[in-house]
Amino acid sequence: IYNNKKNELIKTHVFLDLSPSVSAYLSLDAYKKEIKNLLLLLLKKHDISISTSRSKKKLLIKNDKNINDFLGTLEFQRAGTLLGRSLELQTEFLAEKEKFIIVSDADSHSWKDFAWKYFTKDLKLRLYDISSKRNLGANIFIESIKPVISPLSATYNWDVNLSLSKKSTV
Repeated sequence: IYNNKKNELIKTHVFLDLSPSVSAYLSLDAYKKEIKNLLLLLLKKHDISISTSRSKKKLLIKNDKNINDFLGTLEFQRAGTLLGRSLELQTEFLAEKEKFIIVSDADSHSWKDFAWKYFTKDLKLRLYDISSKRNLGANIFIESIKPVISPLSATYNWDVNLSLSKKSTV
């Protein structure tokens, strides 16, 4: 939908969560395909800027080539993301935006201390929940890992505790 009677494009910023919890739902190729489909859909009626949890840079998306170039550089990150902190560092990207789309999952750790105070009443906030793209009952994460040291052992063994995180909603 166009913004007003003058057929102006809706000023939209898209934020991509590239944390490991997102990669539990989709492979990188499948994630890129989802992002491409979203951006192509938005491109018709939105003036798009995009940023990621991995970088503080903002890119403008004006055409298919911009989308393909951007997706060619996209990689999941190794460290987890606190979305509130990541977005706090990027609040200047939201200046004069009318719509803000967060592409993420429902991982409770990522959403811990999410700072809603940075959003104005005029900014429409949307979550594009990537966790709904794959039917998983839960995620499995490494809770702790430590070496098991035995002076007579020829191999190095590890004690690994896994944690099962039930799917939650944000």
